Amino acid sequence: PAAAAPPAGAPDDRRAVWIAVLPFDNLSGDPDQDYFADGIAEDVITGLSAFRSLRVIARTSSFRYKDIDVAIPDIADELGVRFVLEGSVRKAGDRVRVTAQLIDAIDQHHVWADRYDAELVDIFDVQDQITRSIVIAVDPAIRAAEVERVSRVRPDNLDAWDHIQRGTMEMHKGKRDANVEARRHFRAAIDLDPGYSEAHAGLAWTYFWDDFLYWSDDAPASLELAYEEAKRAVDLDKLDAASHSVLAAANLWMGRLDAAQRAAEQAIQLNPSLSVGYFAKGVALKYAGHAEEGIEMISQAIALSPRDSLLNWFYGARAIGHFMAGQLEEAAEDARAGIRIRYGYLLGRVVLIAALAEMGRLDEARTELQVLLNIRPDFTPTLLDTYPFTDATNHDRERLIAGLRVAGLL
Repeated sequence: PAAAAPPAGAPDDRRAVWIAVLPFDNLSGDPDQDYFADGIAEDVITGLSAFRSLRVIARTSSFRYKDIDVAIPDIADELGVRFVLEGSVRKAGDRVRVTAQLIDAIDQHHVWADRYDAELVDIFDVQDQITRSIVIAVDPAIRAAEVERVSRVRPDNLDAWDHIQRGTMEMHKGKRDANVEARRHFRAAIDLDPGYSEAHAGLAWTYFWDDFLYWSDDAPASLELAYEEAKRAVDLDKLDAASHSVLAAANLWMGRLDAAQRAAEQAIQLNPSLSVGYFAKGVALKYAGHAEEGIEMISQAIALSPRDSLLNWFYGARAIGHFMAGQLEEAAEDARAGIRIRYGYLLGRVVLIAALAEMGRLDEARTELQVLLNIRPDFTPTLLDTYPFTDATNHDRERLIAGLRVAGLL
C-alpha cells in the first residue's frame, strides 16, 4: 500500500514518512501526572524531528486528540500520516511504567511496541531516559516497515524513495553482491531525483564498504568516491545528520581525523540520537591518541543502538580503545563481544589475540590465532595498514603486531 498523503498544505514529500505522536494517556488516576505524560510525548516529537527521514506532525495538531476517543485510522486520515505513535503512563508509588506502540495506520499493524519501568528518583531524568529510548527505537522500526512495504512493490514501479529503501535493505546485508545491488538502487534514485541527499549518502556508504571490507579492486579510488558522494550529500542538505556521518567515516578512513571529528560533531549536533555520529567521533579520537575520550564516545554509540547492524564494529573499535589505554581485560571482553556478533570479524580476533598475549595468557592466544588462520589462511598483519593510526598511536599498532607474533604468527 502507498503511504498516506501529507497533511493539507504540506509539501508532497515522499522523501520522508509522516508520523503523528499522540498525547500519552495518564493511567495513574492522578490528574497531576498529566504533565509527565505530556512531557514524554512532547519530547518524543522533538527527538523524532531530528531524523530527516521523518516528518513529524506538530504538537498543536496531534494534541487535539487528547482525551478524545477517535480510531487510529481516522486520526491518521485526518492528519495525513501513515504512522501513529501512542502510549500510556502509569505511576504507582515511587515507580512509573510507560508503554509505547507504533502503528501503521494503513493496515493497523503494530510495527513496534515496548514497555519501560523506572524508579522516580528524578522524574525529569526518567522522562529523558524513556524519551530517548522511544526515539531511538522508532526510526529503525519505521525503516523496517518501509523495507517490508517496498519488497511488495514491483521493481518497475519504484520511485526515488522506494529505491532508497531497497538500497538500504541490500546494503545492510553486509555482502559484496548485495552492496553492488544497493549501489544500483541509489544510482536509480539519483537518476530520478539528482538533488536527493539521502541517495548520495547511501551511494557514499556503498563505496566506503567497498574499501573497508576489501571488496574493491581499487580501494583508494573507492574511498575517494565515498568522500565525493558524502560531500555532495552534505552540500545538498546541510541539516541531514546522516550525510555528515558518512562524510565523517570517509574522512576518518582517509586519515583526516580532524575533519572526521568535525563532521561527526555536526552529525551529533543535528541528531543527538544518531549512534554512528558518536561512533565516528570516538574512533577519530582514539586514533588521534585520546583513547579514554574515544571509549566514552563509542560507549554512547553502543548505548544508543544496542542492536545496530554495525554493532560488531562498535565493540571492535572500543576494544582497540581499551587496548590503547592498557585496559587489556576490557579489550578482550569487547573483542569477544564483537566476535560473538560476527564470527569472522578479523579485527576483533586480532585485538583479542594481542590482549591475551600481553596478559601472558599464551595458550589462549595461540588457540585464538589458530581460529583466525582457519578463517583466513592468508592472513597477515598488513590488515592493520588500512587503519588510520597516527604518530600518536603507531606504537599501539606495533603492540598488536607483536602480540600476534608472540602467539605464533610467522
